[in-house]
Amino acid sequence: MKNILILGLGNLLMDDDAAGVIAVNQLKEELPETEHLKIIDGGTLGLDLLSHIGWADKLIIIDAIDMDFEPGTIIKAEGHDIDPIFESKLSPHQMGLKDLLLAAELTGDRPKEVVLFGIQVESIQMNMRLSEKIEKNIQKLKTHIIDELNQSLNIKEVTMINFTKMSGSGNDFIIIDNRDGKISYDKNFIEKVCRRSLSVGADGIIFIEKSDKADFKWAFFNSDGSVAEMCGNGSRCAAKFAYMNNIAGKEMKFETLAGIIEAEIKEDTNVKVQLTRPFDEKLSLQVDTILLSFINTGVPHAVVKVDNIDDIDIIKTGSFLRYHDYFKPAGTNVDFYEVVDNQTVKMRTYERGVEGETLACGTGAAAVAIIASKNDNLKSPIKVITRSGLILKIYLENNNVYLEGEARVIYKGILDKEAYEY
Repeated sequence: MKNILILGLGNLLMDDDAAGVIAVNQLKEELPETEHLKIIDGGTLGLDLLSHIGWADKLIIIDAIDMDFEPGTIIKAEGHDIDPIFESKLSPHQMGLKDLLLAAELTGDRPKEVVLFGIQVESIQMNMRLSEKIEKNIQKLKTHIIDELNQSLNIKEVTMINFTKMSGSGNDFIIIDNRDGKISYDKNFIEKVCRRSLSVGADGIIFIEKSDKADFKWAFFNSDGSVAEMCGNGSRCAAKFAYMNNIAGKEMKFETLAGIIEAEIKEDTNVKVQLTRPFDEKLSLQVDTILLSFINTGVPHAVVKVDNIDDIDIIKTGSFLRYHDYFKPAGTNVDFYEVVDNQTVKMRTYERGVEGETLACGTGAAAVAIIASKNDNLKSPIKVITRSGLILKIYLENNNVYLEGEARVIYKGILDKEAYEY
């Protein structure tokens, strides 16, 4: 097996010039080093790195570049095609990389394969923080490195998968960019990755895929591996992920099984989405001894009004309704709500596919708001206090339903195969 060295270069004191070392230090935390793989922060060491690159059969260099591309642009150069690029001062910190490779060639230590991944800088000034455009593309830069590594190791299946863990008002999701279609997944993969304590753990997983109708398409799965037509909180997280990764602008459209969803990135961490139009509305329905309402806001919801939201046995009553014969074969989500004032409700949700209570449910909040506006005369916009304590805001405008709330990045990482093969 060939020896591979991943070498990050740059100066941490000079804002975007630090991109290479920041990326490589994140990779050091995410990838296990082996006897055949070394990951080194080369900083600005220059010729002092000669002994390290002499060990490698393949050298993968990560560095900032300054070649008048759009800031954040990532380029790849290989072999001796790299050398002429240095004449254009590829590396803004001018650490003499060309001299390093020339010295390695003269001593017979130049690796057989040399690959450079460069990211175009926006600014080179004394500042210990990356510019926004460069910071947004660090994850993308790392993805290129991992793809190159998998290819070098002749790994036909992707065994290390980049992901982002996000929270939408208490609903947590694993989001994976699969626009290149390299990641194959099945129910077993989804169940295992979403299993808390044994893997990453989440309420659901979202694969971002290519679309010929919108900015992107998603494939959404609940934590039990079942397909969900729609998820309000998941849609806000997917929209923010797409914006962060330059897949879409601040206003976007994406495909779901429930139809085309429109989304808008708002201030701070908030994202607003227009849900598909609700249907199959029943304002008064008795199921056994329980009086409830029903509506489909992308997925089915049974909605029950209660006097005190904290007094309900949500697992007992929620599971009873979720699996009741009346809602077969698809089953239903079950939402309980308590009116606080003429624009505010508290809610709790037993979520189909999670098979338990979740801290928030976007389509459930929409269902509760619509039912409460009609049965209890609540006025739009309606604030829905979720079990997480965070507020979702529902706008009911001309038969359109909008959901707004926070969508936050919790962390980014790489799934090792041990995360889903156990």
